[in-house]
Amino acid sequence: MTDSMATLAGVRAAFFDMDGVIYVGSRPLPGVQELLDYLDATGRRWMLVTNNAALTSQQFSDKVAAMGLRVAPGRILGSSEATASWLRHQVDKGWPEGKVIIMGQDGLRSALTRAGFELTTDPFNAAYAVSGA
Repeated sequence: MTDSMATLAGVRAAFFDMDGVIYVGSRPLPGVQELLDYLDATGRRWMLVTNNAALTSQQFSDKVAAMGLRVAPGRILGSSEATASWLRHQVDKGWPEGKVIIMGQDGLRSALTRAGFELTTDPFNAAYAVSGA
């Protein structure tokens, strides 16, 4: 076990930012897959997180797979999914139902649609505006 992994001895769950922590550009940082395998082998929970709303979790999974990393989409939480989940929770707690206008890419569009929101391009017909890149 490396010193870095020994540091995790008491940790039950870990969250890692992706860009600059898991990979730089199109290359994974040294030891990343070994760390994730260690966390799995020792029963620890882990997740990769990103503030990048442009891609879906599947697209991020495909991106890191192209780098040689094995990460299931369910282990990746992007800001688009977090935003959609939070907004859905607020509506379920009593905020008004309504259409959403987005200023963003496929990741945001996909997450909001999966969360049950109807999207619109008409700013006068939107209850909510969500932006992300």
